[in-house]
Amino acid sequence: MFELPVLFFFLAKFRIVTARLMLKFWRHATLGILIFSAFFTPGDVVVTTIFFSVVLLALYALSVAVAWIARTPPAPVTKRRGQEAARPPCDCMSWGRATEAAHSAVRRVLHTAQGPKLTERNMGPAGPHLLAACRGIVRLKVGPGGRGLMLCAVLTCGSLLAQGPKLDETALRAHLAFLADDVLEGRGTGQRGGELAVRYLETQLQVLGLQPANGSSYRQTVRLSGLRLDASASSLRFEGPKGALAPALGTDLVMGAAAAESTLAVDAPLVFVGHGIKAADGSRDDYKGLDVRGRILVMLVGDRKGGTPMPLCCEPENLYGRWTHKFEEARRRGAAGVLLVHTDASAGYGWAVVRNGWVQERFQREGTGQAGAMQGWITEAMAIRLFALAGRDFRALAAGADALSFRPVALPIQARGRLTTSVRRLEQWNVAGFLPGTDPVQKQELVIYSAHWDHFGKGADGAIYAGAVDNGTGCAAVLGLAQALVHQPSKRSVMFLFPCAEEQGLLGSSAYVAAPLWPLARTVLNINLESLNVVGPTRDIGLLGSNDPKLRALCAQAAASTGLVITPDKADPAGLCFRSDHFPFMKAGVPALSPGFSLDGGWDYLGDKAKAQAKAADFLNHYHRPTDRYDPAWNLAGFMQQVHFALELGRLAANAR
Repeated sequence: MFELPVLFFFLAKFRIVTARLMLKFWRHATLGILIFSAFFTPGDVVVTTIFFSVVLLALYALSVAVAWIARTPPAPVTKRRGQEAARPPCDCMSWGRATEAAHSAVRRVLHTAQGPKLTERNMGPAGPHLLAACRGIVRLKVGPGGRGLMLCAVLTCGSLLAQGPKLDETALRAHLAFLADDVLEGRGTGQRGGELAVRYLETQLQVLGLQPANGSSYRQTVRLSGLRLDASASSLRFEGPKGALAPALGTDLVMGAAAAESTLAVDAPLVFVGHGIKAADGSRDDYKGLDVRGRILVMLVGDRKGGTPMPLCCEPENLYGRWTHKFEEARRRGAAGVLLVHTDASAGYGWAVVRNGWVQERFQREGTGQAGAMQGWITEAMAIRLFALAGRDFRALAAGADALSFRPVALPIQARGRLTTSVRRLEQWNVAGFLPGTDPVQKQELVIYSAHWDHFGKGADGAIYAGAVDNGTGCAAVLGLAQALVHQPSKRSVMFLFPCAEEQGLLGSSAYVAAPLWPLARTVLNINLESLNVVGPTRDIGLLGSNDPKLRALCAQAAASTGLVITPDKADPAGLCFRSDHFPFMKAGVPALSPGFSLDGGWDYLGDKAKAQAKAADFLNHYHRPTDRYDPAWNLAGFMQQVHFALELGRLAANAR
């Protein structure tokens, strides 16, 4: 490329072409290459465009110099008295044409670049000023060469501004592969692999140039208690009028102490309380005033199946079916314990998921347990045998539990046993990086992207629960969003948050809400990314979370910008809306949602829909199991759709007036 000025020198010196013709060629070539670089250069467009701009403008200046050295003598100027000297015709395009070409090119840059569409409106001050610069050049008394250079500069700025935040699938895939690698040993709470994951995440935030969100630290400490049942020293036995029953731990029953206490003696009668629901609005009360203090409550998991149609997702009635809510209700009533009856349909997952979660170490936020109480689950088959011990038909009683008129049924059965637990106290960490906003006023408000980093780690049998989908996908997505947004901050500030201990009951996000790093009153939105789509592209995206009309309008706008439609709301018997880290924010009054949660299912997949849905349904066979592992053959097109949606939704919320 640098040989061109030398060639121009000799061409001009030997009068093969004129210097004016060479400069005309060079101006148009420079403009054309800059426009080409703005639209068609691959890879890092910003770096490429800057390189072209610097090199081409330098070459243009060099060409001017050599053409001046080799210039031909100027043509004589004739002038009659009373007349101005005749000027040679301009050797560049007409000024009107040049200005219009610049306007057109800049508009094409603003409206057709890849990534989120940028317009004068949503670019803030940048778009209007860019176009005004093109129009304003006409008022400058500068020669044609100078005008050409300025137009090139404006177009270069336009190409840089128009690129918008970029999402790099290769980088996201690399994050996902590493986070799900065996070297992190499943990112277990309280385990070495979890500490490595935390170190990786905070290092990535630091590399991106994000500020620590907690003073000088990227970590927020969460104090937990760890409880591991000693199965060899623990047992539970049921005694009734028709004999005794000793369920097998892991096969028929899982259990644990409800508080951080090393020994717990159990000796309490059983009472069946149906779904165990006491609605806040008084529409349902399964307790009917019964004093359950000192009793162990046998409850159905989930919510009713009969009666009036179930409400759509994220309504309070769906929350009442969550096992965490049932445990909380029992604690409020002073019960001696809870035994939940599991079915795949009511829980939303198989018994293996329950067993895997309870045979390992369990965690709770320090000081939040219920001393003197036990908690556990039994299989439906065990429930049938247990009720038969009292001379009752479990299926008949369970069917009658849907009725609003249901009343608790005392069972003539005494539960006796002993729980021996290893207890430890430990610290875990939420990881958070901060990107300040650009608006002097609106930067005091915050948008949060979140994804929990933990999974189940390394089991007692040595198996590694890699947690690729749950939630390596979410962590990779948030890192990708941070990389995309860090070079183009929004008006409002943005936090990238990785809560801990989600698998233990949303402990990290609950701890954040209890002691937020940014006032919740100035937190405008939480976008939580959880177990994203690794099946393939879809036409739609589901939303679990707040039903605020303004938020849903932003979601519709973001979906349209990314070529998606919002999946219609549906019933949520498994309580998915309350099983992810957006829920503590939502409960605290912060608009929050988890878009694209893969367990929600039912997506409208492109291509072979039946095959894709079967593949998505198969994820339940790997959910919370060691087989949830990264596969390099995964089609991440649907995953990238969801991340693009999250990017656009966050930008809309962060730049809204």
